[in-house]
Amino acid sequence: MKHRGGIWFVIGDLEIHMGTENIQDREISRRHVAFQVDNLAILRQRLTFYGIEIEEAIPIPGWDRCYCRDPFGNRIEFIQRID
Repeated sequence: MKHRGGIWFVIGDLEIHMGTENIQDREISRRHVAFQVDNLAILRQRLTFYGIEIEEAIPIPGWDRCYCRDPFGNRIEFIQRID
């Protein structure tokens, strides 16, 4: 992750990705928290139902994921393992 300004820690089954960014505007910032979910398809439907814009993510093998922004502009990632 060095080329993208970050580092990935794996401790047992816990993973933490930490990055840096010199952007103060939340609306364009890429920094985010991520939540692993059991059913991303249902979550996407709920977000769409409530008018929340979904941002598609760069594919990662073995994972389905997407982003949205909270009412304050903070980016949130939702991710589901695909077996």
